[in-house]
Amino acid sequence: ELRVQERTAEIRRQAELLDLAHDAIIVTDTTGQMVFWNTGAVQTYGFTRKDLAGKDHHAVLNTRFPSPVENILSIVESSGRWEGELTQTTKDGRQIVVLSRWAMRRGRANRPPEILEINTDITTRRRTEEALRLASVYNRSLIEASLDPLVTIDLEGRVSDVNSATELITGYSRTDLIGTDHADCFTQPERARAGYRLVLEKGFLRDYPLEIRHMSGRSTSVLYNASLYRDENGKVIGVVATARDITEKNRLERHVRETHKMEAIGTLAGGISHDFNNIIAGIIGFTEMVLDDIPEDTPAHRRLGYVLKGAHRGRDLVRQILAFSRRSEQEKKVVSLDQIVDEVVTLVRATLPATIGIRRRNTARSDLISADPTQIHQVVINLCSNAAQAMSERGGIIEISIAEEVVSSVEEALHQDLPPGCYVRLTVSDNGRGMEPATLERIFEPFFTTKPPGEGTGLGLAVVHGIVKNHDGVITASSRPGGGSSFSVYIPQVQTGEADEIQRIEAALEGQESILVVDDEEFIVEMNTQRLRRFGYRATGATSSAEAMELFRANPGSFDLVVIDHIMPDMTGLDLAKALFAIDPDIRIIMCSGLNEPVSMERMRQAGIRDFFTKPADRNEFIRIVRNVLDSPP
Repeated sequence: ELRVQERTAEIRRQAELLDLAHDAIIVTDTTGQMVFWNTGAVQTYGFTRKDLAGKDHHAVLNTRFPSPVENILSIVESSGRWEGELTQTTKDGRQIVVLSRWAMRRGRANRPPEILEINTDITTRRRTEEALRLASVYNRSLIEASLDPLVTIDLEGRVSDVNSATELITGYSRTDLIGTDHADCFTQPERARAGYRLVLEKGFLRDYPLEIRHMSGRSTSVLYNASLYRDENGKVIGVVATARDITEKNRLERHVRETHKMEAIGTLAGGISHDFNNIIAGIIGFTEMVLDDIPEDTPAHRRLGYVLKGAHRGRDLVRQILAFSRRSEQEKKVVSLDQIVDEVVTLVRATLPATIGIRRRNTARSDLISADPTQIHQVVINLCSNAAQAMSERGGIIEISIAEEVVSSVEEALHQDLPPGCYVRLTVSDNGRGMEPATLERIFEPFFTTKPPGEGTGLGLAVVHGIVKNHDGVITASSRPGGGSSFSVYIPQVQTGEADEIQRIEAALEGQESILVVDDEEFIVEMNTQRLRRFGYRATGATSSAEAMELFRANPGSFDLVVIDHIMPDMTGLDLAKALFAIDPDIRIIMCSGLNEPVSMERMRQAGIRDFFTKPADRNEFIRIVRNVLDSPP
């Protein structure tokens, strides 16, 4: 009896101790009948032992097992233990997750075995873990969504994480980068470390210029932005940094600077061209007259010939300076680019050494463009000459190719100012010494040259650039040291397949018509009237618009043609032309200018002007223009 009392007291103490546990402790027999249900179980599920009397508590709790319950019982039967997570439903309908541990309790004195089940509510922990997991996924998604490289750096300056954009810009994988010194990713490691120290001191860094080095050796200019990041307690645990690729931004800024520079030089050149061209025109004109008056076999004739050549070189130099400023007048017509290239190759091939060859290719179905043949000829000559000079030491091949290219709106940015449309692309490539990036950036600058003093003016590619722009096209260049250079010229393609049928009127230069020459420069008037008289014309000169009006009113209908300077101080050429038309609507007028300004021939024709030319014009050119206008239909 004493032993029974002691045993009963011991069971009671054990039950009281189990009731003190916060976990749900449940004892059932192997058939699922309830043996014990502690206070922790009541608090966990809300059901009392009375609620579960005669019932399978797993059925009441709607327990979801990770595998069939028979398998779990089999494991407990064989090994004595099982542990896993269960999803259950409380009395008030809440769904909870419990960590469940089962153990087999063998009975004594032939008593049947029992199953001890201890369930710990881990719902809050699981929710926290899931929230952290989702937050990690969300944060990772944000990091990967960034198109800019993003790096986290620990307090020792080592990379702790990177995104895919970082892998792309460096060429290294995330695994390769994590744990490395962050400064190793830059072309200037010490500057990168200085920036990192500034972040630690100030807490942030904004628009810090650096260059990221790719594993291949190329570099990318970036603006580095960084700030400290902290743990949940506010303790600084590292630095997070982003890098904005500014390669395209720098390219556009350079493009704008070059455009402004060329516009400024063009404005300056245009400002002096009028007076300079008038001076050159006088030298050319009067030298030609003196040469006509003296025997050819005299020293004076030979010396004046050199003067005339020098004047022509001065005229051509001004035209070169003005070509890139989009101020030169053009005579455009539909031409075959391949035909111009053929002419250039014929001319250039004879001057090339045996070590340099030329290879041509034309894949364009139509290579017709609207262009000034002389200027396009100059473009091709210049590009071929540069290619030959680049290969002068070791020789090589000049490759000239013509192809069609369709530029869509999506591709527009790839071709700078090139609008969408169909283009003929001329590419001149060489396998010469190539250029450094710093040189490549400046090749289209006026007066920039890498040649020794006296061997180049630096105007060649600047003129080419101006001519191409003036033809509504674009020129691009690529090069690398030792890898040759390639220049591509894009010019709008003429959509019609018809050749230009407009032929210049070639006629005899002599005539007897009466011509009035109007210019505010007295020597220009003298020169052109003498030129005309030598060819049989009756020429009269006027040095102002007022004088011209007086002569015209005094002899209405007596003049067959009037040659007028476009820019005059008292009255513009166009205003004078309008006044003359008011007196004689049928008068033929030619306009000229030494300013090399862009002139709309359509506007001139609407005003009644028959033709326009830029001074200085040599004698034959001037007389040919006069003759063509006189012979043209009324």
